[in-house]
Amino acid sequence: MMTLLLGEDMKSPELDENGQLISDLWLDQVEAEERIAQRLQAGELDDFQAEALRGFHKDGFLSFQLEDCSGLFERLHQDVDRIWRDKPIDLALRHTHGPTSMADSSERRDRRPPYQILDPHSHSEAALGLYLHPGLFAWVRLILGRSALAFESVFSEFAARRWPIRDAAYYPLDPPSHLLTAWIALEDVRSESGPITCIPGSHRLPHFEFEVGRMRIRPEEEDYLPALKYTLGEAQKRGLEERSFLSRRAEVILWHAGFVHGEVAARDPRLRRPSFQVRFSTRQALQRRDNAYWKSVRGKLWQREPRLFWAQTERTLERHGCVGLDNPIRGMNPRGLSLVEKIGNRLKGS
Repeated sequence: MMTLLLGEDMKSPELDENGQLISDLWLDQVEAEERIAQRLQAGELDDFQAEALRGFHKDGFLSFQLEDCSGLFERLHQDVDRIWRDKPIDLALRHTHGPTSMADSSERRDRRPPYQILDPHSHSEAALGLYLHPGLFAWVRLILGRSALAFESVFSEFAARRWPIRDAAYYPLDPPSHLLTAWIALEDVRSESGPITCIPGSHRLPHFEFEVGRMRIRPEEEDYLPALKYTLGEAQKRGLEERSFLSRRAEVILWHAGFVHGEVAARDPRLRRPSFQVRFSTRQALQRRDNAYWKSVRGKLWQREPRLFWAQTERTLERHGCVGLDNPIRGMNPRGLSLVEKIGNRLKGS
């Protein structure tokens, strides 16, 4: 995972004296259960919502079935096949290295675990439909207690071994608690196909500090392993145990910024276990999004060399009252493209 530069350097304190996230979310407060009961009695919540929100307060996540999405799933799979055929320059792929342009990818070499397509909502109408799905936003607004902003989408075709992490360490938002992740199962998940793993209740664990007062990792300089060891040790002290999700098709797992989650690799790496993630924040915490990717271009003496390109966007996309940031690298034409790439990129954009 690569840190996203989402704004200015964070100035507000991130952690309290116990090492926990400083949060203004209503579900992070001690009176959350009382407020849920009051809202249920007032008719603002139904029984299912109330029970799910109690679970989020206690365990750091909730789950529900996403309605009206089967057609989106089928079209998304078709769009992913098209993306692999077209390999657009302005769409990023993450494999075992940092984000790189799809144009530098090889389907035969790269379409295998642990590849992910980053922000496919810029190149797929189906992905955009999931990114701005009203069913997701309804739950996110309930938890945040205010308007939500989607800011990142990720498509994964296969499960892969991913060590347990906490999203708050990777996304520099202010406040850091204004971060939720929705993970959507695009097919039924079996134990052999690679389920998501988690530690219920881990959102209340103290955070590892890479230096005094800083829980954010600098991936280019630091290893997450010390944070992993610390977090798992704190979970063990409190008797918190890991569990796996054998999710059904269209089931959504929506988790807290401090929730510890990971992933198990499929027993057979050829087994597909497609999923789609959307990350959410608020306008208070996020006004723009920066990102970077590598692209092979002409360097000295016309030799090909990888070069890092940065992009920033404040562009928003909106559907049915749901708002999300665009892919920062949409429309990028990196310097140093070959003539063939320039012509091909222009034709794709026409």
